[in-house]
Amino acid sequence: MSDSEEEQEVQYAVRFGDEGDDAKEHPFLDRDGAGVAKFPNGDTYEGEYRDGKRNGKGKYVFAKGGSYEGDYVDGLKHGRGVLITPDGGRYEGEFQNDKRHGQGRYEYKNGDVYEGGWMVGLKHGQGTYFARAKKQELTGMWQRGKCLNGVWKMSDGTQYVGQFADNKPRGKGVFVFPSGHAEAGEFAGKTKRSKRNIKWIAEERVDPAAAANAVPPEPVEAPPIVAHERALSRSVMKRDHFEGIYRIDKKFEGAPNWRKIDGFPVFGSGQPTLEGFDGVLTHIRDELELENVVWVCMRQEPIVYVNNWSYGPRHKFDLNNNMHLTNTTASDLKKLNKMLKNKVLEESKVDMKHHYWRDTYAENPVDRVNTEYTDDVANDSDVRSLEEAYSYLVDEKEHTVELVRIPIADERTPSVDDFQRLLEVVKDADDGTAFHFNCQMGKGRTTVGMVIACLVHRAIHGGDEDGGDEDEDEDEDEDDDEDEDIDEDELDEDELAELQAKRAAKAERKRQKEEAEAKKKADELAAQGPQYKFQVKGEYAVIEQLVAALGDGGAAIKNEVDDVITRAEHIQNLRGVIWYTKTMFDKETPERRGFWREMAVNFVERYFNLILFNAYVHAVKDDDFEPSYADWLAEHKDYVAILGSRDEGALKDFNWE
Repeated sequence: MSDSEEEQEVQYAVRFGDEGDDAKEHPFLDRDGAGVAKFPNGDTYEGEYRDGKRNGKGKYVFAKGGSYEGDYVDGLKHGRGVLITPDGGRYEGEFQNDKRHGQGRYEYKNGDVYEGGWMVGLKHGQGTYFARAKKQELTGMWQRGKCLNGVWKMSDGTQYVGQFADNKPRGKGVFVFPSGHAEAGEFAGKTKRSKRNIKWIAEERVDPAAAANAVPPEPVEAPPIVAHERALSRSVMKRDHFEGIYRIDKKFEGAPNWRKIDGFPVFGSGQPTLEGFDGVLTHIRDELELENVVWVCMRQEPIVYVNNWSYGPRHKFDLNNNMHLTNTTASDLKKLNKMLKNKVLEESKVDMKHHYWRDTYAENPVDRVNTEYTDDVANDSDVRSLEEAYSYLVDEKEHTVELVRIPIADERTPSVDDFQRLLEVVKDADDGTAFHFNCQMGKGRTTVGMVIACLVHRAIHGGDEDGGDEDEDEDEDEDDDEDEDIDEDELDEDELAELQAKRAAKAERKRQKEEAEAKKKADELAAQGPQYKFQVKGEYAVIEQLVAALGDGGAAIKNEVDDVITRAEHIQNLRGVIWYTKTMFDKETPERRGFWREMAVNFVERYFNLILFNAYVHAVKDDDFEPSYADWLAEHKDYVAILGSRDEGALKDFNWE
């Protein structure tokens, strides 16, 4: 189903909404704005236009049935949207270049449902397919529309965990039967057009409990990154540093939003320039006397350095959003970094120039303005992959720094595997190691990494529970402090009574001061209404349910997360930002509210998972962090069930309460 204007002889009849009662029909698009278009074949479109094409939010209704409502870029479905097909199918999720791409849910005409990753219109990545008629469910890793490995749950309770081919069991696996019997084996044999002689060859009986929680074996063939390479080949470069990237006081030139968390050797920033890298590492080594640095890059996209600056790829039709390179591993990114470097070098040979884009920042991507620039490329050495940039810092600048890549999606919760990897980064480091995190701007992903590192570091080493702040009133009651050194045995009865009275008066003054300050703060916050309960305390219903489920220690676990979040709030408070989306949602026009609603769901899910992860850390810290986070969650599914999903339960219904 296509709504491409190039495929039909378009004779526009467009009315722009801001023309009011005097609206006239335009035979072609002679201006930008929101309008209603009618096409010769009976299709209609109502939404935003820019540069003669659908750009922004809009709804396209097909005369033969079906519709699409969502984001457009240069006339193509691109972003998030809902597509209803003429036969009654429904897809809600992410699009790229008119194809299902990213995360989404497809409800088929027959009632079947697939939810998970997509790539160029095909199932790709982690996903679940539910067959309604047979009441069967297949969850696993998909590649180009085919399942490679996963868990197949049948209606009678039988479960198969193993490898697949052509969406059917094929290869090694484990069967668990309703009787409790379980056996490992292999589907083997040949497949012909009309005859099958594939059969199950049982090898051994296995423990049913272990089999039920078995992890599917690795697929025979790892998911390729061919599609990502193709996307990069068509991409354009965009400089990471945009206008207004510095949101807090500049500490180092070229290291936007650099900061340290009080009480912990944990740092964060946006993607630094090469000079910024050197300045930060020199400061950590010489001023803070931390010799070893583990630098964790949280970005999902490949990175290249040209001269002093870092750049990332963007789709030429969508300059305002990072490319969705889903299911990428650290090794994938290393390969893509090299490819990006070679692409820049090849293109610079034409005119010895590096062509790139920069933008002005706005929270909602549709409001950003992009401008094209060029920079000289005199030698091949002017262009470096990210790995080569780190080699430069180690070999030429003599820093001791280790690069770790843990790619996570922007403005989303880390996956279970991401949490595990971040835990291991901190757990396996030597004492006295500094941990530095970055994403492009140094905002969301960086702050998440910093908070997780602090939670793990505190569990292992303890932490400065007072935040390391200096007492602003350290000179207050200085005379009384001197009284603390007096030897009471040398005092007579009257002198002792006088000393005790002074100490009691001091304690009372301190109590009254703290009480007054607490009351003043509480009054100020309470006067803001729900902001105190939600923005400041984070006491949303789904969070309170989790805290209650965690038992007697639940409140302390949440408070510990809140303490670290507050220490790390230099550029984004991971708790307060949930309520912030509510304030922005209320200000927006109806057609633009969807962005903020989606952000709210993302942020409350992230906050919930930070608290749940901290519960895990406390539960296993005395056992060398065993079992793994994934195994622990499998044993505590009741906690996970509290949140639900984007299709049902508390997360789907979240409404800032």
